Amino acid sequence: MNLGPCPRTPGFWQNMKNGGSFWDGVSGNEKHAGEHDFPDGELLYAVDSNHDGVINGSDKAGLLIGDWNKNGITDAGEDTLFVSYADARTLINASNKQLTGASGDGKFMLGRDMVASWLNYEMGAGFGDASDPASPTSYLQDAINFMQIYAGKTAGGLNETFDEFVLSGPIKASSNLWKQVQNGVHHSGAQLHAALDYYNNTGMTSPGGTLYANCGDAFDQAVAIYEAAHHTGTATMAALSSTKLAPTTTTTTTTTTTSSGVHAPALSTSYFHATTDFGQSFELGSMQHLSSYDLI
Repeated sequence: MNLGPCPRTPGFWQNMKNGGSFWDGVSGNEKHAGEHDFPDGELLYAVDSNHDGVINGSDKAGLLIGDWNKNGITDAGEDTLFVSYADARTLINASNKQLTGASGDGKFMLGRDMVASWLNYEMGAGFGDASDPASPTSYLQDAINFMQIYAGKTAGGLNETFDEFVLSGPIKASSNLWKQVQNGVHHSGAQLHAALDYYNNTGMTSPGGTLYANCGDAFDQAVAIYEAAHHTGTATMAALSSTKLAPTTTTTTTTTTTSSGVHAPALSTSYFHATTDFGQSFELGSMQHLSSYDLI
């Protein structure tokens, strides 16, 4: 399995002074291009946004998520979701209200995960493959199907191979549409969100799961903090003896099982702040939302 570099968080891809400049359509303005765990350069490329089989002036700028060979076309065997550049930026800049708890909007929660995951894939971060049902590849492909059916321009079709993401019309995080597995997908929206957000923050899709990316020691420590904060995985507070932690409330987690029998990541009800010895503050956990941190 090709581990590739460590994935970067939504917060990294959001920051126009950092990761945000790597997908703004402007080549040459990227700081740290080619450095360790940074993309080599501009990631935004021309795509067939209207699914007419060609790339020309009638197409819009954006991300063709699921374009695994990155040729800009939805080829035979590919299943894609086009997210316009404007919508992708709106998703990555989502507010806490849109991302948190019962007030959350599943379109923003999962959409933000998908944008960050896809940029990580484009960067070359380890992504596993479709033969592994717990891989980022499998979860992202299922998220594409979920969005095609419940957030697509031609929403409702179970056999689509292309659709365009529509931002309007919320998917309430308190709804059964979000919390329960629906027809045409293998996981609930909440499960997809938990897995992809965990991947974007750790390189794994669940606590104690397979590490799909080549992450360094500092990131491993962050994983330990993440799991200890949620009382999940194999991390213990003893493993954090050299880490300064702010007070936190008691965390309760639940583990759900998908329709295919795969255990999905646990969801947390606590809200947690931590500062590591390497000087990085980050925010962890709220009901069905795991806020992003980044080590650089």
